[in-house]
Amino acid sequence: MYYIEGEEYLPTKLRTEDDFESLIEMNASDIFPGFYLFSTKKRAKTSITQEWTHCDLCLISKTCEQWFVIEVELQKGDGYSKTHIRNQLAKQSDADWSGLAEDMKKKLNQLGVGTKITARLDKIDWGFMLIIDEFSESVKRVSYDYGFDLVVLKAIMNNKGGYGLILDKNNSAVPQINSEPVIKVSSKTIRTLAGYLYVNLPQQLVERLSNCSRSMIDIDGKMQEFELNHLKQLEIQITPGPEYSTGKLAYKKIDAGFHVEEEMDRITLRFEEIDNWN
Repeated sequence: MYYIEGEEYLPTKLRTEDDFESLIEMNASDIFPGFYLFSTKKRAKTSITQEWTHCDLCLISKTCEQWFVIEVELQKGDGYSKTHIRNQLAKQSDADWSGLAEDMKKKLNQLGVGTKITARLDKIDWGFMLIIDEFSESVKRVSYDYGFDLVVLKAIMNNKGGYGLILDKNNSAVPQINSEPVIKVSSKTIRTLAGYLYVNLPQQLVERLSNCSRSMIDIDGKMQEFELNHLKQLEIQITPGPEYSTGKLAYKKIDAGFHVEEEMDRITLRFEEIDNWN
């Protein structure tokens, strides 16, 4: 039982995925603050089997530094999760969604978002998200296997027939807006190769770093100068030893936090370890 603004709500089951999608759209500003949510049935072709697949929703941060291709499902048991949902996520994770970005830029422009801001979508990779109305270990497994963030939204209804949604915080990974003074980067998005970490920073910060004359980073107890690589990524050499932050990042034991300091034409990134055990 839930009480919202003095009204009593009880758990309920929605009849169709369309009903669920409509309810998500109605509550989008509360579920995903700082993001735009768009309904879309955009199709994309998979690279392996050349099949067509489509998504249900698209979530874009208002700074256009994060965006997600979303599949919406109703929980129908483990058998459904292991077959239908698994097949859907497999196809979507293999598809090219660059055409969706072009459609979304037009919608954002219609909302008054400038072209310089929407152009950031071309410079960042999309993420994937599964939104479902009930958690299960099977759903958690298939989401993890195909790189989908899982968001569980439980449907509720009051005695007047009014619907609402409750976020299952213990089983959901809702994207957060990066805001200074600490910019957070999930270790899941950091690539490790040949003794280096490759970090995709928020596009706004990339633009600032590209326009400054000197960039420094304070990590593992030492200060070092850096330049973004040709992919506009931050490259950090991993320091040997379990006590160092770079090693913990490589093993996904922590997430990355960066405090940004600007002085004249120099930007300094001071690293902070962010606990990711939840």
